[in-house]
Amino acid sequence: MVKEKAQSVEELEHNGVSVIRTIAVREKSYWNEGVCFRSAWDAAEFAKPLFENADKEYLLVCCLDGKLQPVSMEVVAMGMVNQCLVGMREVFKNAILSNAVSIIVFHNHPSGDCRPSSSDFQISKKLRQAGELLDIEVLDHIVLGDEEFHSIANTLEWESWKDTKSKIA
Repeated sequence: MVKEKAQSVEELEHNGVSVIRTIAVREKSYWNEGVCFRSAWDAAEFAKPLFENADKEYLLVCCLDGKLQPVSMEVVAMGMVNQCLVGMREVFKNAILSNAVSIIVFHNHPSGDCRPSSSDFQISKKLRQAGELLDIEVLDHIVLGDEEFHSIANTLEWESWKDTKSKIA
């Protein structure tokens, strides 16, 4: 058995192999140092300004460290006025790259009504299952309306926020 020499990047590219490199770039900070989420209310208040004047649905993922402090955020999907298609791969990609321990998923209802639809509940359950497989806890899926929000974690009794004091301390 003869060992072959590893190909250089230039050789790989010449042979038609795509070489992909990911570089993390820190954008301007949105949050203050030390912000940590103790409840769905804290998280919703944090995210509300990001959805102001949105005329279509957006799905945003906030990645958190072990102390429930935001480490990164990403708009994962942009939809229409009444729906937004979501892929599990896109939701968890940034969480994996930023070494997140948990995530909070936010999306808005441009109608102003924060009541979750049946598909919102289905997606939430699917997100939770995917997170369990990846060992990234989905703390909540929060639906934002005009003046109110709805915590799907509270409705589905996930008890995500139950142990937050021990994580923050």
